[in-house]
Amino acid sequence: MANDLALETLYFDTAEGIRLHAKACGPARAPVLLFVHGFPEFWYTWRRQLAEFSADFRCVAIDLRGFNLSSQPVDVSAYKPHLLVADLRGVIQALGAPVFAVIAHDWGGAVAWSLAAQHPELMQNFVVLNAPHTILFAKALASDTGQQAAGAYMNVLRLPGSESLLAKDGHALAA
Repeated sequence: MANDLALETLYFDTAEGIRLHAKACGPARAPVLLFVHGFPEFWYTWRRQLAEFSADFRCVAIDLRGFNLSSQPVDVSAYKPHLLVADLRGVIQALGAPVFAVIAHDWGGAVAWSLAAQHPELMQNFVVLNAPHTILFAKALASDTGQQAAGAYMNVLRLPGSESLLAKDGHALAA
């Protein structure tokens, strides 16, 4: 578990006023695995993978912009996809591109799909868990009623006051 690991805290300044927090472990000169979390998670979601892979790899698990200890801009426009991709690009460049692999989940996977399409040279391998390819997902949202129903929660989270809905009953919906 993460508590047994010698975790280092890292910070990456990826844009003006944007600092991403990360935890890292494993040999400094080993090939790098970059872990990118989903929603509503943060680096800790990867703790078991960090423990498993840190004997052979330099493992870095970041907190995306807006999550945990990373910068949390108030302006919604600060979360546009191209800015999130630029954050990942900045992290990878700071780690000494290319990384051995980008491993991403859920929301992090959606961002990482764009990173892989726009900057394949930044990674040797690419793994996405529980995040469909962005183009296929957009097509399904446009035409598949089942996918529209399954993804309706995303629209709720965009509504003013959604944070109050999530906090209701001790954050019971998030559990």
